[in-house]
Amino acid sequence: TTLDNPSAITNVYETGTSAWAVALIPEANSLLSVDYKGKLLRSDIATPNTTQAIEVPMRWSRVLLPVGDGKVIAGTEDGKLIEIHLPDGAIVAQWDAHTAAIHNIALSPDKTLLASCAGDGTIKIWNRSNNTEAKSLSYGKAAVWELAFTRDNAKLVTADADRRLNLFDIASS
Repeated sequence: TTLDNPSAITNVYETGTSAWAVALIPEANSLLSVDYKGKLLRSDIATPNTTQAIEVPMRWSRVLLPVGDGKVIAGTEDGKLIEIHLPDGAIVAQWDAHTAAIHNIALSPDKTLLASCAGDGTIKIWNRSNNTEAKSLSYGKAAVWELAFTRDNAKLVTADADRRLNLFDIASS
């Protein structure tokens, strides 16, 4: 659609179940989405209605995060992080991150760290060079819904189910 004519919508694809996450991958000229059943779909931005399923063994995902070089990371219902290369759908990396559904993931501004948060109340920080856990943080047992790095990579802001906004200093935990 256009901003001056929002009623003229171009339907890219319609899923058989709820659509849970979407990401734009410019370097792969792709729009990526995932539905409630974990079906990952790639649509060519320039050509609507050319959606293809990408076979990735995952359950539903609430978040798809572009990380550059035509790659995206998905956080899944069963606590896994899966890095996928587009447009071929190859799994670059996959690791167990949490014991509950991952609600959000964020890439640090310098792209050296990845943070994930989940329904188990944990926040984990990962080294992007090798996807190893650098830190694990928690503040209670409430689900953590959102997170974001500060511009200087020094702090992580989170929002949780106990109605709190938390600010973590990454260096000191």
